[in-house]
Amino acid sequence: MESNILVAIVTGISSITVAVITVVVKDWLDKRKVAEKTAKDECVKHEDLDNMMYVQEFIEALRLEYNFDRSGICQFHNGGKFFKGHSMKKFSMSFETTKPGIEKIKRGMQNIMVSEFPHLINGLLNENSLTIYQDTQGFPATTREMISNGIVQSINIPIRGLSGDLAGFVFLHNIGDPGDPSEMVSEDAIDDLCRRTDQISGYILK
Repeated sequence: MESNILVAIVTGISSITVAVITVVVKDWLDKRKVAEKTAKDECVKHEDLDNMMYVQEFIEALRLEYNFDRSGICQFHNGGKFFKGHSMKKFSMSFETTKPGIEKIKRGMQNIMVSEFPHLINGLLNENSLTIYQDTQGFPATTREMISNGIVQSINIPIRGLSGDLAGFVFLHNIGDPGDPSEMVSEDAIDDLCRRTDQISGYILK
């Protein structure tokens, strides 16, 4: 009788030990897979560089064709979490090209809280494009930034994922005299710019 109880106890302990070891090993293997995937994702690959060069050349071609002073792309990303666990919504400028003599602003446009430009982001969620001038109403933060940086026209075109989610936006700037019509791109060109921008969404979202 006692031997049967002892065997049962040993068997039970062995089963628990095996179960614990199985859970620990599985957890270790899962973490290892995640670590390997993260390391792989963080490595720079030829494919990544090919996509980057294509996008850079694309926005440069747009800028040259329409004679913009600056063109670029901003992309949304998670920037950490607030105290209660909510994701910090941020965006950063990932690509930029400028006309010779025009200041580059990309390094100063990193980890920008969406709350800095809520009217602009809201407009991008609802429209196919936004053309904003220094006196455009309804975009106070954007127009204030434009005046500070001498931007007289800002065309903003959303980049959407397959589900329609807003992943980023293309921006095109003209800089100069607000009263000079030669500094502006005509509204007739906007539809073409939107169609052209659709061509790079796949490269941005890979």
